[in-house]
Amino acid sequence: MGELQLMTTLGIIEGEVLTYLNEHGPTTLRRLVEELDWPAPFITMGVGALIRKALAQGNQERLDILVGVKDRTSQERSVR
Repeated sequence: MGELQLMTTLGIIEGEVLTYLNEHGPTTLRRLVEELDWPAPFITMGVGALIRKALAQGNQERLDILVGVKDRTSQERSVR
């Protein structure tokens, strides 16, 4: 898979993850892998990219990671 194609694929996955989180609320990484039609490594990379972009957050919950949309309101207050 070429670099440009990989970046496009990851962008699509990021969008699907955000859509899922907006519709269903915080969920585990395991649930995202079960629900989305992408290989687990790609979903993990997409979630990691969203966390780096501060669009999502991840917290360890037992043996899994709970992923949710980042609260933009508190982030905006901390910038001021």
